[in-house]
Amino acid sequence: MTKFKKLAKTLTAGALALVMMVSMPFVAQAQQIQTAAPISEEMTQEEFLDLVAELEAMLAEMFANTQNLIFLTEEAREIALDDFEYFEWYLLEVFPQQNIVGRVFNDTLEDILDIMWFAIYDKAPINNWAAILMPERWGHELEDDLDIAAAYMFSLILMLTFEIEMLGHVSPQLDIEVQHYLFSAMQFFHALEAEFDEDEEIEEGFTSYIIDAFGLDIYHLFYSTFDSIASDYLILNNPATLWFYGLNPDEWDLYESPFSILGTFYEDNVTTKIIEEDRIAYLRIDSFINDPDLDAETLMAFYEEIQGFDHLIIDITGNLGGFSTYFPLNVVRPLITDNLHFRHVEFFMSSFLTDHLFEYPLSLNFANLYDILPAREFVQNSQGMDMFNQDDLRLLDYAIVWETVYTPSEDGFPFEGRIWLLTDEWSASASVAAAQMAVETGFATVVGEPTSRTSGTIHTFITLPQTGIAVRVDLGYTTDSRGRSIEEFGVVPNIANMDGMDALETTLAIIALEKDVDGEVFVPLRQMSYIFGASVNWDAARSLVIIVNASGTPHLVSVPEVGGFIEDGTSWVPRSFIETLF
Repeated sequence: MTKFKKLAKTLTAGALALVMMVSMPFVAQAQQIQTAAPISEEMTQEEFLDLVAELEAMLAEMFANTQNLIFLTEEAREIALDDFEYFEWYLLEVFPQQNIVGRVFNDTLEDILDIMWFAIYDKAPINNWAAILMPERWGHELEDDLDIAAAYMFSLILMLTFEIEMLGHVSPQLDIEVQHYLFSAMQFFHALEAEFDEDEEIEEGFTSYIIDAFGLDIYHLFYSTFDSIASDYLILNNPATLWFYGLNPDEWDLYESPFSILGTFYEDNVTTKIIEEDRIAYLRIDSFINDPDLDAETLMAFYEEIQGFDHLIIDITGNLGGFSTYFPLNVVRPLITDNLHFRHVEFFMSSFLTDHLFEYPLSLNFANLYDILPAREFVQNSQGMDMFNQDDLRLLDYAIVWETVYTPSEDGFPFEGRIWLLTDEWSASASVAAAQMAVETGFATVVGEPTSRTSGTIHTFITLPQTGIAVRVDLGYTTDSRGRSIEEFGVVPNIANMDGMDALETTLAIIALEKDVDGEVFVPLRQMSYIFGASVNWDAARSLVIIVNASGTPHLVSVPEVGGFIEDGTSWVPRSFIETLF
């Protein structure tokens, strides 16, 4: 029980940061904290500290309130143990990031789960997070054994979420999240049914109609989408889950916008600013869960305004993610001039619980299927996968290679200047995917800190048989082009923050180093090398600059030969050369 007490202590100490990740009511306040950057003129340092103190006091009050503790009865313990054993079995069967838990958090996933089991067995009292996060449904006094077990299991699994810092999105879902998934699935089936009703002939011969009209690939594309949505629907639409979340789908208006279900109509989600007239523009997106059409109005007007600028800085620090389609639709496609190809890989465990999702996996990741191979074969035969952790091949069964082609928007405003993307440890989920795409394709230069380790879009839900709690679990183990696990290391930016500077300050400092000569951008070789963590020496005898990069590889650079020049003792080289060098 010592380790469980440590777990509870960790929860209390880290509550301020962790609640930001799981509590919808606190997200807006959390984003205010994250957006208090030098660019902001709306919040002083004193106001920022006051806000932090207010949140800390609120959380301290929650934990000090012993009336909020859940005490298991004997009957509730049996219910909780049954549900927990089901949850543990299912999680270990499908979760591909189990080894990462051990490497990052020093305790194996099995050990952490054992601690949780003993907590239930010993009836250790814990705080009622169901009442805190879903007060309308769970703010009442717990008297029924099933109620007690349900609130306890939600709170205990949330503590697992805290302990592994939401790795793999492993988290009990809130009522609004389950409603969103169920509503979206029912809306899809409702639209499909309406289409069939209009043409019985198509309905009767739907399979042959799709194949004949669009081909086998489109048929598989449709059914992969259908199966994914149907899976969510079948898992979540059960009596126990509807009971736990207090949902009644019969009352839903399927013609309503799904964004109204989430309540994501924030008019100030996007912030724009001109830092230097005709040269440097700044754009901040707080969340990718906002209504994309609402944000598009602000974004498109801003893109039109900054045509001809040299730099566009896009800030997604503190952006906890949201819809995976937001960044491609509202940022990438309106700004590119040519097709952009992004190929990446995800590894999966083979399990009878989830293999049906991958029978036709063409559209599961909003990408085209490029290839499916056994995991070991893919790693051994792929170029550049030198940073892949071979130990994980004992767990991973196959690799799916995705290829996404981003096409320019017909009504976009292509940006000819340089795009910068700012990240930090709070850039999570869909923000991680955005950063990975930017690094791998060169869409933007990513500056800042490594992103959160929370990535992945292909997921399933574990619904506990008695209490009905839905727990999200990502099924994919993602890597960058070097084989480095994003769930373990995050997306590593192109340029790390300079000492004492945040991502925005670093970017502006780099931009300040640039010099325009006859329409070409030059940068000081020595200073730029330092920014990338390289050492620099001068070989006077051969008039060469010796650069040793962070990995220890030496480069001999003749400044004139790379198209540069020396002025007042400073070696200037084309920015394109620096990008190639590092």
